[in-house]
Amino acid sequence: MDEGYPVNVAFPIPDGNLYTYLSPKPLLRGTRVEAPLKNRRLTGVVVTENAVPPKNVQLKTILRVLDNEPLTGPWSFELAQWIAQNNLCSLGEAINALLPSAIKEKETPFLKDEISFQSTITLSDEQTKAIETILNSEQQWYYLRGQTGSGKTEVYFRTAQEIIARGQGVIYLVPEISLTHQLIDEAVKRFGQVAVLHSGLTPSQRLKEWLRLKRGEVPMVLGARSAIFAPLANIGLIIVDEEPELSYKSQSVPRFHARSVAMILSKWTKAKLVMGSATPSLEALEAIQRGLFVELKLGKRLAGGSPPKVHLVDTRTEKNIISAPLAEAILKTHSEGFQSIILLNRRGYTNLFHCLNCHYEMHCPRCSVPMTYHKMQKLMRCHHCGYETRPPSACPNCGSHEVGWAGYGTELVEQEMIRLFPQLRMQRFDTDTIKGRAQADKVLKMFYRGELDLLLGTQMIAKGLNFPKLKTVGILNADIGLSLPDFRAAERVYSLIRQTTGRAGRYLPNGEVYIQTYRPDFWVMRYASEGQDDEFYKQELELRQQLLLPPFRRLLRVVVRHQQQTKAKKDMDHVVDVIRTQNFPIGDLIGPATCPIEKLADWYRYHLLLRSKTTDILKTLGHKLMGLKLPQRSMIELDMDPYHLR
Repeated sequence: MDEGYPVNVAFPIPDGNLYTYLSPKPLLRGTRVEAPLKNRRLTGVVVTENAVPPKNVQLKTILRVLDNEPLTGPWSFELAQWIAQNNLCSLGEAINALLPSAIKEKETPFLKDEISFQSTITLSDEQTKAIETILNSEQQWYYLRGQTGSGKTEVYFRTAQEIIARGQGVIYLVPEISLTHQLIDEAVKRFGQVAVLHSGLTPSQRLKEWLRLKRGEVPMVLGARSAIFAPLANIGLIIVDEEPELSYKSQSVPRFHARSVAMILSKWTKAKLVMGSATPSLEALEAIQRGLFVELKLGKRLAGGSPPKVHLVDTRTEKNIISAPLAEAILKTHSEGFQSIILLNRRGYTNLFHCLNCHYEMHCPRCSVPMTYHKMQKLMRCHHCGYETRPPSACPNCGSHEVGWAGYGTELVEQEMIRLFPQLRMQRFDTDTIKGRAQADKVLKMFYRGELDLLLGTQMIAKGLNFPKLKTVGILNADIGLSLPDFRAAERVYSLIRQTTGRAGRYLPNGEVYIQTYRPDFWVMRYASEGQDDEFYKQELELRQQLLLPPFRRLLRVVVRHQQQTKAKKDMDHVVDVIRTQNFPIGDLIGPATCPIEKLADWYRYHLLLRSKTTDILKTLGHKLMGLKLPQRSMIELDMDPYHLR
């Protein structure tokens, strides 16, 4: 008989099997180990402590035990099983996402309001009512819907204070963070001990914070989407700030949404769940209308500013990138001693190289997308796979020197700003110029102190910023996302415009916003400029209902990819044949078709959408497709409730 303690181990691989090994010592469930698997050394997690070994099989021995104590929390395995079932992945992949070694949030600064969070601040009647409702009502789920500057964060903090005073824990989620020192410092001031989980931490720092939570040394965790898995005992409150943010949805396996995990965790633990935003997602809005969430409204700007005056600028009649009305407003704002911001959600100098002779367009050789020219680095770059090359001096196709550039990004706008406003102190704020949280904090503090007159940036500056002297905001190419082949395009563009508009005049009575668009008469632009949120949501919900799209239907996206196009297509046809044998309603099968980005990082891609009123049939079919061996050996990807259809 083999000597040792048999344990079952789950690995972060798609096959979903559990593997039995011998451990030289007893191990608790949730301990990470390193073990041999098919000529590889993999890290897995013990899921069964006293496993029953298979008969007549010589077991391999665990190579290394990585933890002195299990890293999993009170609900870790239940959440892992729920994610595996609902997000179509293996148990090992789900467990891997729950543990601190798997937290891989994108390093993007999250910029919180530069306002005082002092506990002595006087609450508005709306804030007081919201806090009392959350704490004293028997309802579990709440949605804090308030315009920018209305004090949502203070409501979160006051509610958290009371929950902690009751001896319970708090999970506070914010999107895509490298948390600012201000929010961390204020949380520590309010609550004493706070664990922070974000991508700026080293693995050892992250593990230290994780273990502090698991041992009950701290009552509160702040972090991005993976912080929802923190091993916090006795959870009393879960906060999901800026609920509609795309970063709450994981784009890699397991493709979970932090909002859904927060809802199920709240249900299991009986914790209060508070989500909030000025612009709720349509899924959240529909849930509010069905009575799943209690809506709490904050309508008053606490700093005293009035809603800004919004101007729609028809760029079809403008000669320059920065329109004449916006340029004039920026100069006037500067002369009055105030500041301006320009938003353009596109990096680079130009986004299309083309030949005027043969009409050649330069695309990434690895992806079916145009290359973006970055003038400062003298590079053509693909923003999808990272491929780079030098810009050609002549057409690669016909050799003609009659070549040109089309479109524009923040780098070209910066040059235009220098030309138009040489007397202004300005800074570009995007991922090409801002490297890490320290540099981001430095630039934002300069702007806050009035050391800069004009800030240009991508959507990094669209949300969460609050500057007392900011009067004018310009949004360039505001309809840039409306042409994307994605049913959420209108919602995303509307939200971005409304959030950016909220930056202007937070402390002033005469803030101004200039929305530059090629489609000034389009209903999304009209409602956004007029602040008609209810009208926009009503029309968009009606449209989604007519088209049988979320939130009125659930979707499962199936992507098949292969490095040979013909093989990818054959395997997608095979997937369709399998689906048809399962009695799935063909009317709810959309596609198949090439993905909007047909080729990505050398992989040719086809996709289809499966639609249903509930997820039951989608999950059943999805789990069947998970184990499908495709004839051409293509890769298959499954995404329940997809947020990107690129």
